[in-house]
Amino acid sequence: MLGFLFGFNARLRRLIYVLASLVLVGVMAALCYGISSYVFRHTNRVVEFSFEQATAPALAAAAFFMWVIFTLQSMRIRDIGWDPVCVIPLWATVLIIDHVVAGKMPGLAITEQHQTTVIGVVVNVGLVLVLGLWPSGEQGVTTGASADFHDDANRIVSGSAPASRLAHVMGQASSHRKY
Repeated sequence: MLGFLFGFNARLRRLIYVLASLVLVGVMAALCYGISSYVFRHTNRVVEFSFEQATAPALAAAAFFMWVIFTLQSMRIRDIGWDPVCVIPLWATVLIIDHVVAGKMPGLAITEQHQTTVIGVVVNVGLVLVLGLWPSGEQGVTTGASADFHDDANRIVSGSAPASRLAHVMGQASSHRKY
């Protein structure tokens, strides 16, 4: 189910990824403009901007953005030839640890206003550049036609997850793979 919901089993080429990301930026800009103009029109202009009225729509827009960007990144990572189930949690872990280190040791942060270190910026920018510029990987990425292998019942199973990972999860040896 998660494979279909978050795009773990789909592939997305470079150009389509970059164009989809640009479209997503435009959609999010339009959503933010709509939310802020709605709140500004429905508040008293004498009083400050009401964040209470913008909370629910902003959270819905943020959830939509996170779901779509997570799906796009998962599909692009799959196309590169990496496993998004491993890469995305590792990426998130590095960014969370970097944020904690910058918060606990402000001397390591880039500036007083930033809650990240140079290492976190390099990792994040590096992975964003990899997603946008790395060529598609044909090795290590299996499609339905090339991922045929036999399971214990000697029936052919096709899928987009690497056969070695499936064999490991199912407790089988990797010698059952057939390419």
